[in-house]
Amino acid sequence: MQLPKDIIIHCVSCREGNDLPLPSYGTSHSACVDLRACLLYENPFSKTPDVSGVKYFSREGPSGSEARAVQRNDTMGGTQPAVGHPASIDIAPRARLLVPTGFKFKIVRPEGFDGRISLRIHSRSSVALKSGLVVASEGIIDEDYGEEVFLNLRNTTDGSLTVSHGDRLAQMHVCLEPNIVMQSVSFAEWNGDRVGGFGSTGKA
Repeated sequence: MQLPKDIIIHCVSCREGNDLPLPSYGTSHSACVDLRACLLYENPFSKTPDVSGVKYFSREGPSGSEARAVQRNDTMGGTQPAVGHPASIDIAPRARLLVPTGFKFKIVRPEGFDGRISLRIHSRSSVALKSGLVVASEGIIDEDYGEEVFLNLRNTTDGSLTVSHGDRLAQMHVCLEPNIVMQSVSFAEWNGDRVGGFGSTGKA
């Protein structure tokens, strides 16, 4: 079937104080829309203000070790920031964390399309090159996923990296695919021609 020219994505803002624009193309010929960090103070009266929705992970997995990301105790003119005020966080060297985008996305299925639809999230190549901050693994948002979308970020450098509210950190596109149909066949029916396993073709 012919692919549709447009696919509609319904966007629901799901964080109080979220002032971010809807994800959009950076240029008239961009293939992906940009996703931003939604970093807002939730409990500004603690010693280290809580940044809403951020989930921290160390190099060894979830923990409170020194490898975890560190929230920055930003202030407004020497006073504590208000709830919903834009925040920044420092990502420790080699640490990983989930950063909220502030949005839920719902794909509106094109009429007549019977295959699979998903949203795919990737690193922004310019951010990865200039700062070393990457999406740790490709994000796949299934059509029936109904929660807020997070960015799985990793600091690949040996120094701390600062992420601020509104930073464009990742990019997203729609993926249309046929249905996968798995069939059980006997060994005698197997048509595989290649001999050798993982890495058997070499580098050259």
